[in-house]
Amino acid sequence: KSPIDQEIVRIGDGPERIQKRSFFEGVQVNMRPYPEVYDAYTRLAGNELKHPAWGMGAKDFLNSVVSGNSPMSPIYKMLPDEGRLAFIRKTVADYRKLAQSQIMSDPKFKNFAAEVNHLQAIHRNNKMPILEGEQP
Repeated sequence: KSPIDQEIVRIGDGPERIQKRSFFEGVQVNMRPYPEVYDAYTRLAGNELKHPAWGMGAKDFLNSVVSGNSPMSPIYKMLPDEGRLAFIRKTVADYRKLAQSQIMSDPKFKNFAAEVNHLQAIHRNNKMPILEGEQP
């Protein structure tokens, strides 16, 4: 097991795995019809995408933090377990957001990106207030 895997087991909680039906760019999407997107997303968010600030993938970065080999390690070590869990979850969320952005801009995933954009438009329209005299 890697240091981050051991740490998540020690804390007793951790981020959920990416599901085939999950939130993506703020809307819930079903990635079952897009297995290539799901595969790319899990790979990118897991360790393939290199964070611009750290130059490492998520798993490598978290392993370095937990094992004491990162400039962030001293801060991490000072945190209580709840703070450590929040740090891990925030890191995972940041990498997932970066992976989502990369997928949305990748031309080979244009059909998926179009669906996400469509779902975002529906979501925005559903949040619009109805003005007096307007029919829903």
